[in-house]
Amino acid sequence: MRIISWVGARNAIQLLGVCLGVLLLCLSAFSQANTGRISGSVTDESGGAIQGATVSVRDVDRGTTRILTTDDAGAYNAPNLVPGTYTVKAEYQGFKTVQRENIVLEVGKDIRVDLSLQPGAQTQTITVSEAIPLVETTNATLGGTLSNATIEDMPLNGRNFMNLLQLRPGVTIYPGGGAWTQSTNGLRPEHNVYILDGITAIEPFSAQSVVNGVGLSGDAATLLPVDSIQEFNTQQNPKAEYGWKPGAIANIGLKSGTNTFHGSAAAFGRTDALDARNPFDSGLDGDGNPIPKQHIGLEQFGASVGGPIKKDKLFFFMGYEGQRYAIGNPARITFPTTTSIGDSAHSVVDACLAVPAGSRSSTSLLVAGLDATTCARTTGPTIFQSGPSANYAVAFNTDLQVDNGLAKIDYHINQKNMLHATYFAGQNTGFPVNSSAITQPYWRPAQYTRAQMVGGTWNYIPSSAIVNEARVGFSRYTQSFKPADCPGSGAGQPEFDLNTGAGSCGFPNLTLRGFSGAIGCCANFPKFQGPDMTWEFVENLSYLHGAHSFKFGGELHKNIYNGGTFNTGKGRITFTSLQNFMTGTALNGQLFSGDPMRTLRTWGFAGFAQDDWRITHRLVFNLGLRYEYVTPIKDANNLIGNFDPTLGMVQVGKQINTPYNGDHNNFAPRVGFAWDIRGNGKTVLRGGGGIIYVLEGFNIFVSQQFTVATTTGLNTIPTGALINGVAGPGTITAGGLALTTAQVNWNQNPAINGGSIFPTGLVSCTNAKPCPILSVDPNLRSPYVGNWSLSIQHAFTNNLSLEVGYVGNHATKLIGLTDRNAPPMGAGFTIPDDITSCLSSFGTSAKCSPSATLIQANRPFTKACPTPLPTGLGSAGCFPYLSNINLVSNVYLSNYHGMQVTLTQRPVHGFSYTLGFTWAHALDDITNDWGQNVPQNSLNPRAEYSNSGFDIRRRFTLTTTYALPGKKGYAQMLEGWKINAIVNIQGALPWGVLSNGRVNSSADVSGTGEFMDRWNFYGNSSDFSHLGATSVPFFLPGLPPVSDPTSPAYAKNNVDCTSKALALDGGTAGAATAALYKYGCFEQGTSVMIPPGLGTFGSMTRNTFRGNGLQLLDLSVNKDWKFTERIGGQFRFEVFNVLNHTQYANPQFNAPGGNDPFNNPDTFGTAGQTPDVSNNNPSIGAGASRSVQIGFRLTF
Repeated sequence: MRIISWVGARNAIQLLGVCLGVLLLCLSAFSQANTGRISGSVTDESGGAIQGATVSVRDVDRGTTRILTTDDAGAYNAPNLVPGTYTVKAEYQGFKTVQRENIVLEVGKDIRVDLSLQPGAQTQTITVSEAIPLVETTNATLGGTLSNATIEDMPLNGRNFMNLLQLRPGVTIYPGGGAWTQSTNGLRPEHNVYILDGITAIEPFSAQSVVNGVGLSGDAATLLPVDSIQEFNTQQNPKAEYGWKPGAIANIGLKSGTNTFHGSAAAFGRTDALDARNPFDSGLDGDGNPIPKQHIGLEQFGASVGGPIKKDKLFFFMGYEGQRYAIGNPARITFPTTTSIGDSAHSVVDACLAVPAGSRSSTSLLVAGLDATTCARTTGPTIFQSGPSANYAVAFNTDLQVDNGLAKIDYHINQKNMLHATYFAGQNTGFPVNSSAITQPYWRPAQYTRAQMVGGTWNYIPSSAIVNEARVGFSRYTQSFKPADCPGSGAGQPEFDLNTGAGSCGFPNLTLRGFSGAIGCCANFPKFQGPDMTWEFVENLSYLHGAHSFKFGGELHKNIYNGGTFNTGKGRITFTSLQNFMTGTALNGQLFSGDPMRTLRTWGFAGFAQDDWRITHRLVFNLGLRYEYVTPIKDANNLIGNFDPTLGMVQVGKQINTPYNGDHNNFAPRVGFAWDIRGNGKTVLRGGGGIIYVLEGFNIFVSQQFTVATTTGLNTIPTGALINGVAGPGTITAGGLALTTAQVNWNQNPAINGGSIFPTGLVSCTNAKPCPILSVDPNLRSPYVGNWSLSIQHAFTNNLSLEVGYVGNHATKLIGLTDRNAPPMGAGFTIPDDITSCLSSFGTSAKCSPSATLIQANRPFTKACPTPLPTGLGSAGCFPYLSNINLVSNVYLSNYHGMQVTLTQRPVHGFSYTLGFTWAHALDDITNDWGQNVPQNSLNPRAEYSNSGFDIRRRFTLTTTYALPGKKGYAQMLEGWKINAIVNIQGALPWGVLSNGRVNSSADVSGTGEFMDRWNFYGNSSDFSHLGATSVPFFLPGLPPVSDPTSPAYAKNNVDCTSKALALDGGTAGAATAALYKYGCFEQGTSVMIPPGLGTFGSMTRNTFRGNGLQLLDLSVNKDWKFTERIGGQFRFEVFNVLNHTQYANPQFNAPGGNDPFNNPDTFGTAGQTPDVSNNNPSIGAGASRSVQIGFRLTF
């Protein structure tokens, strides 16, 4: 079956032609991120500058040479050089010629090559071939480069080069990988910059990379062919030419054609036969049979070729990489069975028998496949499993097909003009397992991703002192996630022919309290993104004048987003028990209504000035200033709005012009220095700092899909009922509706909702059924990060260097969510009556849970209303038809301090390594831009400040290669062997308590309706940390409580928990004791965790506990053969997690229920999965069981 559909050659050529045409018109382009620079000075033996010396910078591989003339300071400058091996030669009449060879220029690097001429005949040549020392003497930028050899030789799971980013200190990838898991120096995952051959590769919606970005499951949605990468460089604390994001700048340089044809072909494969069994991959399947070993089927293959079109002038390079991915996702779940086991809480048959025949729901009987009279299993389909227990294992496959290709052209027209052009395309299709709770293969969503990038560069060198570069880039990104179980899809799902009334097709999403398995696909889907497009034009001018190396530039970006998320588009229904399910009595429901599809755009403008000022031959200052401005978001049809506290819901183009005002004050100074302490290029002290602003993704404003109060962002706008041109109670165009029991017509009663399960039509916001919305601060400002560093670097030899540095940053005005309509603490309770009722019932009274009516009545924009509530707009500030009004504003901050150490050795006698160590502490209020929820207390958001989700205190990495000494003969079997290894050891990540109000609407101890309550913790946090697959013991209160340790009921009545609750209550049972009766408590070691008192907030901070660290050793053994002088082969044997050390997922990150004491108390603190499975990236993600990959690579 043909899955991939490539853009035709004509379209690609036309697109490339447009880009080059713009270049030739000298419109702006991008900075030379994919190139490097060689600069230096020419002096005589006394150190005097030689003006007018001829300097030749020759690209050895391509045969091109740049001829320069030194200025009055003896300086020369050769920027915008293609990475590779160079020779620099200096000539002047009356002096011997000096030639420096084997200069390896890496992506994004500055190399200083100073040449000293000796008197003599110009025909005499002094050749220096030793390597340049591994120190940076020209700037204070942090980071480093991973060479082509490292990329090609290292064991690379999934052949995703992004996984190598973490080999540099300061860069962290959350164990397991996946989306939004990369952090730099404690900053948010969205704050990194990705540049492919000079083209910005950031898609504007989620702020993730266009190339090697991620999908719902698996590793990378697209893959840049590994054999096409020359090398990549990471930079932190950069010069003024870089901006938009404050995290790491990943510059990926592609290979180019040379005067010699060269290329490769490779194939890698894996099966489960050689892999170790996942430690959680055990138990019985849904039919009661032993679950088979996790299926592994992974094949990757590719090829590359490059060479001359015209020698010394025109070169080409092309590459392709494909991946066929079929990997199981092992998980253990609790899910109802259709086998009678004498337990109505876990067997749907037993639950059916426990319900009177006249009360049984016909819809439940239909989807359960049960007989209406006997409750026996029929021959019809069922949504449940038939095993002998409600606890069983699943391991459905993620099936993906990925194809990627690129092409590159380099044209050296003459000494003054050079053109470069690049095109990349990648596509991913398949069916991922995006949740460990999926219980049927047809409930996997359908995924589609397509990424394209094209760009071109024109370098113009009018003189030795001036270099002008113009660049244009364009990226196009499309991604969609859709239910695969729609009628007629052919995915194998049962056709129950339910009349749901929902806007999206497929089986509705059902939640059964007490069960971890999901019914129905994709509660947050469908989601359509794209085509998202980014145009960029940048113009840079480099000018060398004496001791000053100036660079000036400007950028213009246009970002376009097309898409929308239909959160709960199929509808979600919650049942509190199997018996309630059998009667069709729902607790509540959620439904998306309207059309969220929008076409948004912004323009970004930036300009910078940079001066690298060499004050002396030992001291360089880097001075720069950058300015950025990004326009407020705009929809093509003005279908975005906001909330005005005096007018209510307002819309762009009617009551307002923009959702928020632009921020015109984004000036970003940069300063740095590099001091060559001894003047011999061996020991350098470097320091610097600056400010970098944050370009936010569109998802901040139009995809807040993880809040308990479901909103769809600023695309919720008023329509229908209008009063004085402003929305009052009525309908809205797109939003989430919380449904009451009466509104969920699970039994499909013709008298309700016209017979459909859910109400049809637009969402109606009334005083009785208020709606949640998202708003934005009209004075929203661009967040920014101040960063600083100080390091010392020493070269012990030309091939061995050590760098030790301190790195810090402080982020200000970070984006966050708060509920501007949040009620005060305890608003949902009537105190003390509810506490008295809860105590007397030992936690079973309905009074133990807050009243939704009281919560709404105490919200500020309802409380401001007169009594009785108006049915229309009412007075200013009175909006009783709105519930949660989540506000996007500059509410948060973060801090990071760390020591970073790097020890690097180039190959010496076949042995090389890079060692990295980080000792750091990261703190923040929230860790991500996307997927945020509101804080525990919106009236005090700073109480969220604690350890960052990426706070790894200690981290050690090592990459090493050893080429074994060989011996000729013996059919080459005793030569060409190489061992490569990657070691990754890091401390435990933090986790904390989080409730899920969507599952349990009674998990609202504070009575605020936010469902973000934390508990009270007493003791040592290490007692609840590092637990692996075990959980924290949970204690239920007995009825009534007992204090006699000899009583059989005493085990249920933990005396330590009771004493802590009584202490909070002042010695007499009150709110804390009442909460203890309802929710129970946890105790381990000397530590206790109890719920907060009814109507109060817990005292715990975010991320109180620690999970489990990560210890990985990956190894590859390569064997090279020489078939002919130019053709070689390489056999590769790669092992990941060689020691098969069991790694545990963090309870907080995707692990099922490990951090939810309200809904999953029995699994609190447990990992439950390995990190790869937890992050929907099985076997390929870091933390998987030992796996083996075999490959062969042909080179010429």
